[in-house]
Amino acid sequence: MKRILLLSSICAIVLVGGACAPASTQAETEVAVEMLAPTDLMGKETSPGESVEPVLAGIIMPHHELASELIESAWEESLKVEPDVIVLIGPDHPGLAAHPLIWTEETESQVAFACSEIAKRWINEGVGGEAIIADHSIETPLKFLQETGNKIPVLAITLPRGMEAECMDRLVEAILEISGNRLLVGSVDFSHGLTSGESKIKDEESWNWIRERNLDGIGNAGNEYFDSPETLKILLRCIGGKTEQIIRCDSSDFGWSEVLPGTSYQGIRLYE
Repeated sequence: MKRILLLSSICAIVLVGGACAPASTQAETEVAVEMLAPTDLMGKETSPGESVEPVLAGIIMPHHELASELIESAWEESLKVEPDVIVLIGPDHPGLAAHPLIWTEETESQVAFACSEIAKRWINEGVGGEAIIADHSIETPLKFLQETGNKIPVLAITLPRGMEAECMDRLVEAILEISGNRLLVGSVDFSHGLTSGESKIKDEESWNWIRERNLDGIGNAGNEYFDSPETLKILLRCIGGKTEQIIRCDSSDFGWSEVLPGTSYQGIRLYE
């Protein structure tokens, strides 16, 4: 198993029924991931002439447990902004709904979390339908958030492929109406079913689309690029500042063969 060690000289992890009415053989090995935060994620008052650090408003993180160190580090960093509510968005893997699915306390899951009061109001207003059973795109990140001991309300949503534009517009509008300090988290895995070399090429394209805010490119991309173009588009529409890639790795960095199909992971910060 390869060791991932991001030294201080490396860029920090980038981490990030009808709605709308519807390989090493050593005995002991570990993967170590260090994410180096900006000087001040919260931003700060400065004297005239001094620059102001951007404020972190969102982060993209994986949802495969293979990349657990990345998920843990992403939460550790992003929670420094002390959000009032976390909006956690990921793909609906079964893909049986044509609209967003919003988690409530009744959603069947192995993870207990403080669900935002906004959830049921959104369901009543037709922003999305109720999620009945957990999806690992939400459950895995929530598992690691729960381990931090934080009791921040979480508004968790899964999005199907090919979601109608009207549904997406309504969801973006609803997110932007949330008052207080909100943290948007995109649960996205990249480059599915590709070798390490192939995924590096696809990930460079994916990162360029995100950095350039190319929503058309993102929207037309297939699973070989990422599993939730809808999540990426919503995050970029809700957060208008710069983006910053902190880490890119793939299955081979966690002991998987470089020549066998795997998955890749990116950590990306989004700033106001």
